[in-house]
Amino acid sequence: MSYSVYGYVYDENGDPVEGVTVLPYFMKKDSGSDDSKWSDEKYETDSNGYYSYSPEDSCLLGSEGVCKKGVDYFYCTYMLGGEENIDSLDLTDAMFHSHKIPNDDDLQIDITLLAKLNPIIDSHSFPDAILTQHEYSMSEVSYCDTSWHSADKGEDRSQKLIYDLVDIFDGHQLIDTVYTWDEVDDREIDNNSSDSYTFTTADDYTLKIKVREKWNTYTQVTKDIRIKYNEPNVDFDWTPVQTNDWDGSKIKGQEEITFHNNTTDLDDRTKDNYTFKWEIEDANQDDSDNSDTYADKDVDFEPTKKFQSEGTKTIKLTCYWNDGFDDQEVSISKEINIYPFTILPEFEFNNPIDRGIEVVLTDKTDDPDEVFSKLVFHVDDYYEKYNPDNPNYGDDTTDNAADSDDLNLGDEFKHNFQAKDNHLLRLTVTYSDGWKDVDSVLEYTLNPDEHILEANISSDPEGLLYYGKNEVTWKNSSTTANGDAANRQIDADWEWNDKDGDDDHITTRSGEDWDSDQKFTFQYPSRKPFSAVDGDTDYNYNKNVSINVRYDNGWNDVTRNSYNINVEASPYEIQGSISYECNVDNYTH
Repeated sequence: MSYSVYGYVYDENGDPVEGVTVLPYFMKKDSGSDDSKWSDEKYETDSNGYYSYSPEDSCLLGSEGVCKKGVDYFYCTYMLGGEENIDSLDLTDAMFHSHKIPNDDDLQIDITLLAKLNPIIDSHSFPDAILTQHEYSMSEVSYCDTSWHSADKGEDRSQKLIYDLVDIFDGHQLIDTVYTWDEVDDREIDNNSSDSYTFTTADDYTLKIKVREKWNTYTQVTKDIRIKYNEPNVDFDWTPVQTNDWDGSKIKGQEEITFHNNTTDLDDRTKDNYTFKWEIEDANQDDSDNSDTYADKDVDFEPTKKFQSEGTKTIKLTCYWNDGFDDQEVSISKEINIYPFTILPEFEFNNPIDRGIEVVLTDKTDDPDEVFSKLVFHVDDYYEKYNPDNPNYGDDTTDNAADSDDLNLGDEFKHNFQAKDNHLLRLTVTYSDGWKDVDSVLEYTLNPDEHILEANISSDPEGLLYYGKNEVTWKNSSTTANGDAANRQIDADWEWNDKDGDDDHITTRSGEDWDSDQKFTFQYPSRKPFSAVDGDTDYNYNKNVSINVRYDNGWNDVTRNSYNINVEASPYEIQGSISYECNVDNYTH
């Protein structure tokens, strides 16, 4: 059994291709055997692209017989130069055709070798990378062009190889994509995937995505990027932040303030790569400049300051750094409010209710920083004109204001008030506000209480109707809220008006002992008023009894309070009646 195979090999432009190695491979497909083998012979095209071979001796497939025409297959393998190693299937630049063994003696196979194509990257992404310490990623979507074909007498056929009944090749196959970050070794990643990386050093880098396929073709895209160091986060604070408990969260004058550099950055370069400048604003009491500047300092430098004037001060911290290519600077400014130290005076006292009662003023001012230097209490007071203790009694009022003399914090000051009028109480504390002595004043108006007597009278017999010229006993029944009326009253003035119609008959008794009984007999009866209306009318309460009580209200012994009532005096009236008895016998009408 013999036959010959011949043909031509052309490139995609139809020109003959010289030096193409043709290797036959046989596979028995009938039921007798599945043995297969490569030909031991190699055939190359000449300058005209022509080749031929006679596989007469190569068609025997072991002990199972020979290939059958029209049944079994052989493959023509076209090797485009280079060494072939069929056993290891190093089939670089190979193309394959399968053919049934022909029934005739000759098989012409003309082959057109199409251009070999690279893998296609359909889309890709590179990071917009500019800074270190940030994770960046790049990705690709790619595929292999599976349209490589050879032509058998004008019919395109896909390239395919089955070796030992195993599918070896069907079209082209991608192998892992290579991502290159320049700072690290190439990393092989699954196709149509992505890779991420974090740069730690500022520099210029070339990023690459290299898509490869099994037959040593590849496509590559690149991007040049510049990676810089991150800008530092410049920040600072200070301690203490509160030293004045009396007037809010404030820093008082002359308090030593320490400033702390809290600058940080993602690259942890502050220690050895940055320098700093501090600018601290201040002025003296005479408005001359007292600002401080500290240049070329490291991050651990902590300036201190005792401010010499109150007000808002600007503190500025500037960081000088390099982003890996250029020198840079970044600053931050903050305001700090410096206040004079403040002491708020505080005191307590009792409220007097009688003249001459001792009022105790007790200082409660707090001074934890011990800047107090002087404390003075002041009270307004005077002697009234008729105050028995007034040195100028009966002539004029006399001043009784008083001041303490340089007390200490927590001391007491005592005063006997002599007048009931509202009084001004004042506590003045002298202390240093941090730069100079100042006074802090607390004032309070004292409103003393007084005793009130409610004047009243009672009579015996009781009631409003008094008949005939009976003697009536009148009593002083005045009261006070706290029940000490007996101790407060001095004397009483009485008055009776024994009216006779429209005529007044007034009797007065002045300066009577406040607790003495007063007796009086009305001489005239009350009269009924004229009425044009039939029937009785109410009696006319036309008589008057009044008392005017002088008493001590705690401050002034000439205070008076009066009470007045209207009463009626009536004549005795006798209601007469008669009775009779009549005995008539044998009366006939």
